Amino acid sequence: MAKPLVEIIGKEKAEEVLASVDGNLKPHLEYLIGSLEVELGTSPPSLWLNDERVYVWNPGDLNVYVRTLLWESGFAFERKLSRDDVRKLAYHLTSILNPLIKPREEDVFRLGDETIRVVASDGVSVPAASVYYAVGDKLLIGEITYANVVVQKERKGEIVEYNSIEPFIAYAIYEDGALIDQDIKPLKMLREEPIVLNGKPINLSMKTVAKTSIETLPDYFALKSWVQGLREPKPLRELFEKVRESIARFIVFDWDHRLYDLLSCYIIATYFYDLFNEFPFLYFHGPYGSGKSRGLFTVVYLSRKGIVVTDPSEASLYRTTDAYRGTLGVDESILGSRAWKIIRAAFQKGTKVPRVEKTGKETFVLSMFEPYAPYVFAATELPSELGGRDVDESRAIFVVMRKARDPAGRHPKPEDFRDIREELYLARLAYAHKVLKTYEELGKGELKINNITLYGREKQIWNPILTIAKLVGEEVYREIAELAAEHYAARSLELYVEERLIVEAISKIFLVKMREARTEVDKDFTITFQAKDVYEMLREILVNEREEMSDKEFERKWKVQKIGKKLNKLGIFKKKSYDRLRVVSLRELFDIAERYGFEIPEELRNLVKQSSNQLENSARHVGHVGGRSEGYPSQKNHENLNSQSNEAEGEPANTEGTPLPSVGMSHSSHMSQKKTEPVKQTSNQTLEEAIVKVLETEAARDGLSDVEIYRVLAELQRQGKLKAIVNYESVKNVLNKLKAEGKVKCEENLWKLH
Repeated sequence: MAKPLVEIIGKEKAEEVLASVDGNLKPHLEYLIGSLEVELGTSPPSLWLNDERVYVWNPGDLNVYVRTLLWESGFAFERKLSRDDVRKLAYHLTSILNPLIKPREEDVFRLGDETIRVVASDGVSVPAASVYYAVGDKLLIGEITYANVVVQKERKGEIVEYNSIEPFIAYAIYEDGALIDQDIKPLKMLREEPIVLNGKPINLSMKTVAKTSIETLPDYFALKSWVQGLREPKPLRELFEKVRESIARFIVFDWDHRLYDLLSCYIIATYFYDLFNEFPFLYFHGPYGSGKSRGLFTVVYLSRKGIVVTDPSEASLYRTTDAYRGTLGVDESILGSRAWKIIRAAFQKGTKVPRVEKTGKETFVLSMFEPYAPYVFAATELPSELGGRDVDESRAIFVVMRKARDPAGRHPKPEDFRDIREELYLARLAYAHKVLKTYEELGKGELKINNITLYGREKQIWNPILTIAKLVGEEVYREIAELAAEHYAARSLELYVEERLIVEAISKIFLVKMREARTEVDKDFTITFQAKDVYEMLREILVNEREEMSDKEFERKWKVQKIGKKLNKLGIFKKKSYDRLRVVSLRELFDIAERYGFEIPEELRNLVKQSSNQLENSARHVGHVGGRSEGYPSQKNHENLNSQSNEAEGEPANTEGTPLPSVGMSHSSHMSQKKTEPVKQTSNQTLEEAIVKVLETEAARDGLSDVEIYRVLAELQRQGKLKAIVNYESVKNVLNKLKAEGKVKCEENLWKLH
């Protein structure tokens, strides 16, 4: 028999629920608690309102049944409620009804004198230090804080009172982007009475309990004021500007003002890091006295729950992350290989660190820790020199620091940024849904920026930053996108050198096969070859053509097995597991060349009968492969900027270790390959004269970026055709000097003669 809900739960519970609801919805919810009837003795249970009935066939969808009843009974129309109001009312009713809906008979089990009754799913486990869970159209977002409380307990008939520090969780629940509930409760209470989403209890876990607080935690009363509707979160654009101003108080980026935007977006992104699938490391790199540590402290103390550590152990890294789920700053530390393994795993959400602890003679407890967290580093050395590996650099965004004035004359302290941090914590609770939707949209398909396509890891590390930039404004998004493109272009010259060599060898094999075919070929032309064929072609290129190494040196560095593994990495597999033959088409080769930054040779492109636009798009990235870092500028017009003179005097200059432009060092937005007319031999010219000669070429008529000019000069130096010392810094300095003298001009990041 159906009974009014208020009779089932009692007036005291009803008043407790109504006390937690805002004023506008309270009279509606009060009416529903008194008028909604629940029939629990039937299978399935049913709900009644205004003579309308719905059956609860699946308790996990209880919220859907309640919403349906509110609409179909006419209640929502009579009271002129909005969809958001209906969602909120349904949420509160579902919270009351969830414990009442009994399990089906088949969910009751008897074993001897024990009766086991399934009352709900075991739910999902969510870290209490970083509350986030999304299912269906619902999203739960929360933040932990600590408060000094007075606890009263009854002991042996007496009331005992004592002080304690207790964790509290401020949380918000969204449905289709609309806020349906917000509250702040003690963690103990939420463990006893968990939040339920779509029938699943949310179990808040905390394996590691912090005995000390950190100064960057949110304030209880700031979170409480938002829950009560007394404080509205500021727009992301306004927060971005405040973060930018805070950075400028302690760091000077005279050489590239876009770095203020990059760090601002990174800092804001840390407040939403658990929404992303990957999160990049930030790496301040530079000489002593360049402000690396100041940069690290500024970013970490502005970020979500920032902590700076020195020489952390492996265990302390994952334990600290588990306790706080904050941003970890590591300053000038040499880490062991085991610690770097933890840090490496921290880049990707979902990676677990298993640890087994013995609790009894024959009892072991397996715990799974997730090290995923934002990491900020400051060091004069690269990760590979601090105990890490080259692969760790592919997970980082590098900010190359220079010696500059210290605007504040000191390092920042956590209290310097208290107000802006409180605003950012509220932004986490208020804007999580927007951030998640924008991130999902940006994650679809390829990420193309100024003729450069970001793939795989490079796309992963920039997506969180670009997500925040997109929400801040289009102009900020364009600036960060340009930085991402420059970062990728510079790294593409430093990374995948061996892969590009193998692609070059395959290109030459294609040329041989195509000449043998004596027929017209198109992009579907396919060849078969073995790893040993690539091995022999590489020997021809490196030993005979370029004379970069002797036979013995080649044999020490290259093996057929190594080439086989590289071919697998490139996606060129064996036809059959027991076969040595591999198959690749021209279409696939062009795609691989684009992904790894190799320019398909002109002769091969000319042999392929397809439109010139398709060909140029397929080979638009930088990449002259010769085992060196330098490359030619990209393709534009059809003149050849590479000097063809063989009359250079002296030995080729050694350009090993020549620094390539990285984030904060170049302003080029045109990173695709350009070809221009021959440059005359410049052996005895100064760097000034050489730059002017380059800008006098026909292809420079529309302008060249500083990166492109640097690459041309670096290649000329490598060939011994330019004796002047070439590095990116010197090229930039000379360009600025020529600009000051009125000899050159810079328009839209492209340099031209006046």
